[in-house]
Amino acid sequence: LKADPHIKFKVKILKKQLSYVLEIMQNGCGFGWDDEKKMVTGDRETYMGWAKETPEGGSTAETQPTSEQAKENLPESHENTNPPGSSRPGQKRTYPDDDALESGLISVSNTIAKFLEAEQENAKTMNGLQRAFMHEAQVHEQTSANRTKLLEILQNIKGLTTEEVVMAVRVIGGDAGKTELFIQLRDDYKVVFVRQELEAAKK
Repeated sequence: LKADPHIKFKVKILKKQLSYVLEIMQNGCGFGWDDEKKMVTGDRETYMGWAKETPEGGSTAETQPTSEQAKENLPESHENTNPPGSSRPGQKRTYPDDDALESGLISVSNTIAKFLEAEQENAKTMNGLQRAFMHEAQVHEQTSANRTKLLEILQNIKGLTTEEVVMAVRVIGGDAGKTELFIQLRDDYKVVFVRQELEAAKK
């Protein structure tokens, strides 16, 4: 109804005309009903006879409205020729600007599209940050586990003094790459690797 105020006016007229149709069907002898066309049927003579018995095209004497009511109910009434919201006679009728409406809809559509695009970019950024944090956490966890394993190996390896074990933990354990390499070496290579790293650290 807000989109087209004339619809409300037309519905009002149809409701009023329905009362006339019901009156004809109930009290008008000789009339019929066409289901396909949804309309009252009857010849001209039958209609004219009913119209004479029912002045103003209204109801019979038992339910006949007053003169004022008939004027209000008649769809042809001069007072109701202009639907609500329309201009009065002599005034220029205005209509919505279709171009302006279309332009407004396009503007809203573009705004929504830009908003969705920004949301998608934000989602991608957040996903990237989340993956980076998860990777960093995994690396930190692996590094911590390797240091623990490094200490365990150095404490049990033969050929190293207590001082060399402590220094090796500090020198090799500070480098994730060296720690991982040391863990992968054979035991006889581990001693050589430790002593070379300790010598290099003194320089």
